[in-house]
Amino acid sequence: AVCKLNGRFVTAIWHKKARTLNLIGDSMGFAKLYYWSGPNKFLFSSEYKGIIYHEDFSQRVDIQGLADFMALGHCVENRTLLEGGKLLPEGTIISVEPGKMPSVQKCCDYTFYSEDEPLRSEHHYIDEFYVRLETAIKRQLTISHNIGIPVSGGFDSRTLAGIVGRISNSKNVKALSYGHKRCFDVVYGRKIAKKVGFEHSFIQIGENYIRDYAEQFVWIMEGMVDCINSHMLLTYPFIRNQRIDT
Repeated sequence: AVCKLNGRFVTAIWHKKARTLNLIGDSMGFAKLYYWSGPNKFLFSSEYKGIIYHEDFSQRVDIQGLADFMALGHCVENRTLLEGGKLLPEGTIISVEPGKMPSVQKCCDYTFYSEDEPLRSEHHYIDEFYVRLETAIKRQLTISHNIGIPVSGGFDSRTLAGIVGRISNSKNVKALSYGHKRCFDVVYGRKIAKKVGFEHSFIQIGENYIRDYAEQFVWIMEGMVDCINSHMLLTYPFIRNQRIDT
């Protein structure tokens, strides 16, 4: 049943009679759940801040997690930046029973091809991918009045802009690009927005954005995203002023 759930979620199920706690994460790991296991205690929270201030949590840095983060820009496996703190892996169920170590079970995974499946044409896979992508976007827009799309010269954002332009009223879509006014992201973002018929806005990234936003960004992202990306906070005033729903 869990494998068939679609969307962004994390859930906790307490089996009262068996005294068993089950923590279940979505197949892509979009919704975060942090946990820590100690002697006769198991802590879990959707935010790291809900765990690290507990009196039994050591707050020592995980050297391997820090090394991974510095080299790759993210922690690998289920590590975090602090020793003992773990992140629920995607598509996973963790079961916790009194007096036992937590057990981890993968509930869904991706299989791309097996020997007994027929090989189809490249066009078939492209069409199938488009249908699934369009379906996912439609789900996000079902209750939207005002839509905001960050647009750059990148393939992801122009694909998203093209699909939204086909299935929604372009008057409700606000496109935005950030950077220097002559950088490629802004130049091509403006061209793409004009082509699709979206109103376009430009957000300047100043030279002091890391100084001004890094601390707030680390707090919001639980320290798990490089603060060089803190320019994303520059979109918050735009989202509020334009009353963006999605």
